[in-house]
Amino acid sequence: MAAADSSEKPATAYSWYVLGVLVLVYILNFIDRQILSILAVDIKRDLGLTDGDLGFLGGAAFAVFYAL
Repeated sequence: MAAADSSEKPATAYSWYVLGVLVLVYILNFIDRQILSILAVDIKRDLGLTDGDLGFLGGAAFAVFYAL
C-alpha cells in the first residue's frame, strides 16, 4: 500500500500554469455567453430589433458556435 502512495507525483509549475489557463478560458467563455443578454436592451435600441429578432440572433449564434 505504501508503494502506491509514493508513486504520486507532486504538482509541477507547468500543471499549475495549465490549470490557470483553463480557468481563464472558462471565465471568458462564461462572460461571452452572458454578454448578449446584458447588452440586449442597447442592441435592440441601436439596431431597431424586436424581441423575436434578438431571440433569433442569440439562438443562431448559439447554434453556429456549437455546430462547429
